[in-house]
Amino acid sequence: MPRIPPINLMGDKDYDFAKNIYLTMKAFMPTDTISSLRSHYRDNLRALETMKRMNPDLYDQLIEDFKIRKEEIKEQNFGKKES
Repeated sequence: MPRIPPINLMGDKDYDFAKNIYLTMKAFMPTDTISSLRSHYRDNLRALETMKRMNPDLYDQLIEDFKIRKEEIKEQNFGKKES
C-alpha cells in the first residue's frame, strides 16, 4: 500500500507569513520618539508572538532592529553619545 507523505504545516507559506510580519513591522517602525517605538512594539505583541513561534531567528533580527532604531532615535533627539 502506498504511503501518504507527511504534511509540513510549518512550510514555506508559513515562513513567508513570518517574513511578511517582519517586513511590515520594520517598514512601519517609528523614527520620531522612543515612546512611539515602544507603542509600536506593544500594539503588535500578538503578531510578534506569532512570528517568534514561526521563525525565532527572524524574530531575533526584528528585536535587534528595534534596538538599532532606538539608538538612532536617541542620537537624533539627544545627539551622539561621547565615548
